[in-house]
Amino acid sequence: MLAELGTWSEEALKFKPEAAWNALQVVDHIINSEKGTLGYMMKKTMSPASELPTLEGSNTVAAEKLNDALKSDSKWKAPAILPDPSDARSLSEHAVYWEGLQYQIQQFSEALDDSYTEKLIFKHPYAGRIDLDQTVAFLANHIEHHMYQIQRIKLDLPK
Repeated sequence: MLAELGTWSEEALKFKPEAAWNALQVVDHIINSEKGTLGYMMKKTMSPASELPTLEGSNTVAAEKLNDALKSDSKWKAPAILPDPSDARSLSEHAVYWEGLQYQIQQFSEALDDSYTEKLIFKHPYAGRIDLDQTVAFLANHIEHHMYQIQRIKLDLPK
């Protein structure tokens, strides 16, 4: 996503199609989502793994539905829990922050004790409780989903 947007002018990054976000707002939304996801997982894993619910079939079905939906170009409203995205930061500021955030997510995932395997450490606003593997898949598919949005914005850019 950042490689694609890195080729855009500042005007293109701030171009806002009617009733839609601009490209910088899309990036800001993804960052806010990932930041909130990491914070939630960190909070949940402050409790011993034995106190957390264990993955069940219904959680897997919900996570699969979520991730299948994110692989599509369908549109839907962002969860109300997330702040409205902003375009106040430049793309380069977003890139630096996002790289650090993704490093934190990677470090969290790698350091997480094996006792949390299949423990429900994240609650997605639509899919409900999911485990670490499902959450990481959600984060990746969330970016993929918003690439469709970036492509729609690109098609709408003034020529």
